[in-house]
Amino acid sequence: LKHNQQAEYLSFAKSPLTPPHKFEMIEGGQFPTKDRHGFIMSDSFCLIAILKSWLFPGEHVTLQHDREVNVPDNEYFGQVYYIPETPPNCWVMKFFVGKDLETLKKYVTSEHAHAEKDICVIFRFHSDGYIELDLSKKQDRSNKGWEVFPLKTPCKLSREKADKFGSKKIPFPPDCSLKVCAEEGPDTV
Repeated sequence: LKHNQQAEYLSFAKSPLTPPHKFEMIEGGQFPTKDRHGFIMSDSFCLIAILKSWLFPGEHVTLQHDREVNVPDNEYFGQVYYIPETPPNCWVMKFFVGKDLETLKKYVTSEHAHAEKDICVIFRFHSDGYIELDLSKKQDRSNKGWEVFPLKTPCKLSREKADKFGSKKIPFPPDCSLKVCAEEGPDTV
């Protein structure tokens, strides 16, 4: 989080460890500025989730306790996967986008069985109908020993293709692909 106000749109939910996992929102916890995680105390072992609200202050929503996650029409899912490559310590990182997270997951499971799932984000396309991964910014942390580069340039995705994913014309989700390699050695961070 960059600003304290962003924490207003986050909350915690918990579920028993035994299926079916029905998450219920809980009060409390904190989301410190400049951190990528939150803190909450629980009186029992359970699953904890962090929820992002798509609502503006004063708006309300009724939560459905099923697996389906509905997002507004102008918001999309982005799912990151890593696919191991050769030589060792190299991966292709793919950022897939679409309206339906379950459809994205099914595609990756069927087409890239050995892919490792990573973060999932919810985002909006720019007003021009595109998003682009920008790799030109200086990193906050050292990346010594790592090499990251796009497999196609520009690394840009269109809303039109994301909307049509799953149709006969676009049977696979739009994605940006990056090559990620790590050098072996004591200096690699």
